[in-house]
Amino acid sequence: TWTSNVTVPANKGIRLIGAGAGNTNITLGPYRLTLQTRESNAPVRVSGFRFINGPGSALTINSRNMGAKNWRIDHCEWVDNAPIAIFVSGYTWGVIDNCNFPNIERAIFIEFRCDGQDYGVPGDHSWAQPITMGGPDAVYIEDCYFNNTISYPGKVIETRAGGRYVFRHNTVRGWMGVETH
Repeated sequence: TWTSNVTVPANKGIRLIGAGAGNTNITLGPYRLTLQTRESNAPVRVSGFRFINGPGSALTINSRNMGAKNWRIDHCEWVDNAPIAIFVSGYTWGVIDNCNFPNIERAIFIEFRCDGQDYGVPGDHSWAQPITMGGPDAVYIEDCYFNNTISYPGKVIETRAGGRYVFRHNTVRGWMGVETH
């Protein structure tokens, strides 16, 4: 059980590796894990955890400048987290793979804005960039399992401010949708 927020600073490359969801369980309560990313930072990886009873944005990946691409979230599970399990903010790209999202209101939320350091209107810079479909400048969501059996329609992914993602080889069941704005 965590008793405070945990922040991995941008100048650290770190691997947080648990024994697997169900074996390494973290009860978050009101706290969250935040990964600060920068273009030049070393790889960051979070793997093998079950995050339980977390606040909105239980795992936040945040970049305040351009192009951080060196992170991976894999083999994790989010249980009783509301309303967002993973929040990706800023111009940062990485991979979310082999994760389980049961009954999450919004599993993944992506916004490409840089906390007041954006170029004009929030998301404006992203829209001005060339489309690189399937290229490196996106958040990749692969081989994950999304299942929503609650009555409120959940969202597999929600984006705003020009958020870009590649969604492939996933399983989606129940009341789940996709929203962009």
